[in-house]
Amino acid sequence: MRGAGKFVPGSMRARSQVALIVVINLLLVWLVTYFPSLQGHNSSSWFVYALTRVFGIGATLWMMWQVTARETRLRWFMLLLNQVLGMVAMILYGVRALLTEEHAFSMGIPVLFFILGAMPCLLAISCEFNERETRPVRALDISLVVITGTLFVVLVFSLVNLVGHIDDAGLRKLNLVLAAQGIFIAIGATLRLFGTITVEERRFFFVLSTTSWITVILTNARNYMTLGQVSPFGEIFWNLVADTRAIVIFVMIVAVYQPPAWLRNYQPSKNGIRISRISTSLFIGITLVILGTSVASHHFLAGSIGIFLMLMGYSLRNALILEGLVETEESLRVDKGKLEEMVTLDGLTGIPNRRSFDQVFEREWRLSVRNDQPLGILMIDIDHFKALNDTYGHQVGDEVLSRVAKALQRALPRTGDFVARYGGEEFVTILPGTTFSGMKGVADRLRRAVHELVVESISARLTISIGAAFGTFLSVVSPQDLLKAADMALYRAKRAGRDRVEFIDLTIISSDGESASRQEELVSVKARLQ
Repeated sequence: MRGAGKFVPGSMRARSQVALIVVINLLLVWLVTYFPSLQGHNSSSWFVYALTRVFGIGATLWMMWQVTARETRLRWFMLLLNQVLGMVAMILYGVRALLTEEHAFSMGIPVLFFILGAMPCLLAISCEFNERETRPVRALDISLVVITGTLFVVLVFSLVNLVGHIDDAGLRKLNLVLAAQGIFIAIGATLRLFGTITVEERRFFFVLSTTSWITVILTNARNYMTLGQVSPFGEIFWNLVADTRAIVIFVMIVAVYQPPAWLRNYQPSKNGIRISRISTSLFIGITLVILGTSVASHHFLAGSIGIFLMLMGYSLRNALILEGLVETEESLRVDKGKLEEMVTLDGLTGIPNRRSFDQVFEREWRLSVRNDQPLGILMIDIDHFKALNDTYGHQVGDEVLSRVAKALQRALPRTGDFVARYGGEEFVTILPGTTFSGMKGVADRLRRAVHELVVESISARLTISIGAAFGTFLSVVSPQDLLKAADMALYRAKRAGRDRVEFIDLTIISSDGESASRQEELVSVKARLQ
């Protein structure tokens, strides 16, 4: 036994208390039905039936405060409203039975509360109550439920007059309307049960679907039997199961509580979830079409207006959902762009990182091959950076890296030129479609830009060494060859005393040293790349 000193739904203690309350309920129904002094008072039965609602209301109210998810708590609140309105209907039936025939109000009045009680259940089934559902969409769902309730009321009062009684034929039609309403709720709750993911929502729809099906079957069987000829034993039985919904809900919440193991472990597929959501979103629409058609046979204008409002409501609902999807898609696209930018930018300097350089270098290489244009690469290294870092500390070193990066980026003359942090204190620049003299001019410009930097934290002037490589497709087999040449030129610049630029023109090497067969091989590779 779980929680010996604490009330736990589904425990033995809970089941024993439920059994006791159910027995008391059945005894009360039996007493008011067959006790001689109460047998002639139909009102007594209705008031006892209203009393049984208290148990279900208490259990639902208790469960509403046990769940943690806001949307599930709202669903339990909808079920609570359903039971409160049902209890009001029972009390009205009892009051009606107490009145004399000339003062009695129409049976349609308590039936109206039964119908209104179904509306919260329709909301619990059709609405999401979470961030996926916007307020305008939720407002439209509520409006459609209100229209559904209005059509039910019109249909009921087309069968029942505002005053007086109803004959057996009208009562059968009325029972048929209530049965259809119960079946719609049971089907909708079952669809949601097999499409829900969270444990708390599955418990709720398990209770709602199970109690709805039990109520539909027993209540309609009772209504059918009481309209016909039944044996004394049958009359006792159907009176005992009268108004089973409240007590069944109480039993399901307190005694059963959990779905069976196979349902708890059931994991709906993506298609199953999608089908469940689509079908429940269409649930009220289908109900409205059927209701509008039924009402139109009695009141053509009211039925036609109901169907028209349904079409307008669902059109507007779909438009709002589509607008929300477009906004979400645009937001995701912007976020994706920001993430991609964050991935390709160096966190310290704010300029493109090595990954971004690799992507751009590969692209520019292919463009130079396709367009037969030369490509220039500058490998840049901050002179004596390690000594600077050791002397002034890493914080000053990071400031120097950031300042140099920004100076290099500002000094590039063309928008198509590209600079990135290659690693450590090294930077690399891509100069597409340039000339050898143009590359020399850019290299000198970058060196001067760093010369002009003033960093207050250090006393020494910043300088850089640059290795420049210039080539075309016919002079370089792969882009890595061009990068290696630039790195070799940088090494020469550092060996020659730093604060200088060294150049390697691979087009001159190619024209002087390549054989005819080598040139043919490069041309064939170029053709494959194109």
